[in-house]
Amino acid sequence: MRKVVFAIIFGSGCLATIAMATCSAGSCPAVGYFFAVGRNMMDNYSLRHHVIAKFTVTGPNECFRKCRLDCNCISFSYRPTKNEKNCKLNKENRYTKPSALQQSPAGAQYYDLVIDYNVVKSEQRPPHARCANGCCRSQPCPPNFICEELCDVKGKRFRCVSQPLLDQPPVQND
Repeated sequence: MRKVVFAIIFGSGCLATIAMATCSAGSCPAVGYFFAVGRNMMDNYSLRHHVIAKFTVTGPNECFRKCRLDCNCISFSYRPTKNEKNCKLNKENRYTKPSALQQSPAGAQYYDLVIDYNVVKSEQRPPHARCANGCCRSQPCPPNFICEELCDVKGKRFRCVSQPLLDQPPVQND
């Protein structure tokens, strides 16, 4: 298995395109992340009640990088006018929890994590093909749950599914 990472950064970090691929058994599915300051952003908005981590950062690019590296993060908020804890990573986004997106004090910036999984549509994909984004490598699920990587560009990056017992259907732990 080999891991390939490509990065393109223009100017002073204003545009970042990062593609990662984990290759094994002759297949190499790519996961690409796109970030540009001000794009896919909502000024003066933030997502409420779904923060998983807070950081002090020097700019939105650094907040994006922290979100990209945390598989639980699917959106983030950045406050350029605040000096401490100005980056908040969210476990939800405006698509999964639309009512949580609310107006915030002037200067708040809400960003969705923009992901391109480069996945063939399910009707064209062989039945044995699965999403591979690397989120299950760290074994984020509790005991007796199996991690399932998801390639939903507007949703969660993985989910935990209970191991089925003989007479019971599986249960999801989202």
